Amino acid sequence: MCELLEHLENPEKALVEAHRVLKKGGKGWITMPFLYQIHPDPKDYQRWTKYKLEQTLRSIGFTKIHIEPMGGVISIILDLWHAVLERTENKKKTIYKFSKILFKFFSILLWPLEKKLSFYSRWMTTGWSIVVEK
Repeated sequence: MCELLEHLENPEKALVEAHRVLKKGGKGWITMPFLYQIHPDPKDYQRWTKYKLEQTLRSIGFTKIHIEPMGGVISIILDLWHAVLERTENKKKTIYKFSKILFKFFSILLWPLEKKLSFYSRWMTTGWSIVVEK
C-alpha cells in the first residue's frame, strides 16, 4: 500500500482486508505521507503519526511492525517549496522565475544536510515506511 491510506475515508477497512489476505508469516509494505501537502486523488483525508499507525496495525492483528521515517527536515522544506512552485498559477511572473532559480540553488546547497540532520526525522518527517508481518 504505497501512498494509499491517506486517500481512504476508512483506511482501517483496507488494513483489515490486507491482514485477512496475507498468509501467515507474510509481509506487507505500507507508506504514508506525514508532513506533506494535501494531494487530492480525488480526496486526501488524513496523516497518521507513528503511534497511530502502530496502535491500529496491532489492533488489526499484525504481529511484527517496523516503522521508519522517510525524509527529514530538508526533504520537508524542499517538498513544500517545490509544491508551491508547481501550484503557482502564473508561471510567467518574475517572482516565480526567481523563486525557481533559488529553489535549484538551495536544493543543491541544502541536500547534503539531510543525513546530518536525520535525528530530527524521529518527530519531523515527510512520511513513514512500514513493514508488517502476519
